[in-house]
Amino acid sequence: MFDSLAQRFSQVFSRLRGKGALSEAEVEQSLREIRIALLEADVALAVVKDFVQGVREKAVGEKLIKNIRPDQLMIKIVHQQLVESLSHPLQDLNLKNKIFLLVGLQASGKTTMCAKLAYLLKEQGKKVLLVSLDIYRPAARQQLEILSKSIQVDSLEIISDQSVNQIIQQALQISKNYDAVIFDTAGRVHLDDQMMKELVGVQKTIQAGEILFVADALMGQSAVEIAKAFKEVVPVSGICLSRIDAESRAGVALSVRKALDLPIKLMGVGEKPDQVLQFDPQRIAGRILDQGDVVELVEKAAKVIDEKEQQRQLVRLQKGIFTLEDLALQLGSLNKMGGIKSVLNLLPGIGQVKSQLKEGEFDEKVAGASFKKEMAIISSMTVKERRSPAILNGSRKQRIARGSGTSVQAVNQLLQKYEQMHKMIKQFSKMKFPGVGPKN
Repeated sequence: MFDSLAQRFSQVFSRLRGKGALSEAEVEQSLREIRIALLEADVALAVVKDFVQGVREKAVGEKLIKNIRPDQLMIKIVHQQLVESLSHPLQDLNLKNKIFLLVGLQASGKTTMCAKLAYLLKEQGKKVLLVSLDIYRPAARQQLEILSKSIQVDSLEIISDQSVNQIIQQALQISKNYDAVIFDTAGRVHLDDQMMKELVGVQKTIQAGEILFVADALMGQSAVEIAKAFKEVVPVSGICLSRIDAESRAGVALSVRKALDLPIKLMGVGEKPDQVLQFDPQRIAGRILDQGDVVELVEKAAKVIDEKEQQRQLVRLQKGIFTLEDLALQLGSLNKMGGIKSVLNLLPGIGQVKSQLKEGEFDEKVAGASFKKEMAIISSMTVKERRSPAILNGSRKQRIARGSGTSVQAVNQLLQKYEQMHKMIKQFSKMKFPGVGPKN
């Protein structure tokens, strides 16, 4: 997410390292590079001008130029400007609202975003009903039904030959049984008068408290003009960005937020319904500046590892205990957190690490395949072998290789990795952990 812009900004800041002070000439040079980086990220020209001017004013008015390293100062200023550019007074999604209406073009990710919103509301303890109004595409209605089942929320029964108004009335009649009702409107390949007229009628009937426009991150600047068209006919209250994980540039995020004066409320960061984030300007600014997102990393870990298991693992680490079963547990947790790509992209400085590696040295797909292979190898071992790897002789390794569909070489590579980790764990166990372990 935002890899390209993060790397460009990193280059700007790297050039300032080692400088004695942030001179006016250095500021202007940095601003030129920032301007180019934003334009290459497909940020609208008017938004780029405002952003660069904001950075210039902050840099000129900065009082601590002589006391802070130039690169750190520029990072601080750009971070502040990013947060300001991405923030909005009505930033937070109104989770107390009952009726939600999602609008957008066909294939923008609107139906999937409905499921993502339903997932978030369900996580808040709300009973949710999903309703498809797309009578023109039966497959879209079926897709929403399938997605609703995957996250265990209700969807309105599909009845053939119903009109949009009949579907709405059916949904409103049972809405009293739900905390939230999410309406997925019909999409079109292009904007047309019939689509907008229908949308006006839908909103007049349901009176949605949140009307969210779904913008595909791959649409670039065209998303701004399309969103404006929707905003002219219904009171759009916020933006949802879909497929932001597939777009390394940040242009659409900056452009739609500033050009429309609307808050970005949700981001789809994957295809699955649970791969969604509420938009946080501070955290997004951190990602764009290659500072990672440790908050999300902690949240991901908390979802897949319960507190008792965390405590058990910490006690084992303190004692220097680490078997192949523990390694399998760690690999499984990593997979539940979205895999190595998902985790690495949340670490501070990972963008700079990627840029320094030669092509092919950091292949996330290869790394993911390696994890699957390692899990297969461990699964092919007996319980005794996983707990006591020292007993793995040649014949045992051959059996494990056959069972996992790998090679003896792959088994040996896993064991070497395990031994390295085991040594680190033993060193780690020599550290003192207050409040952990047996009490006297």
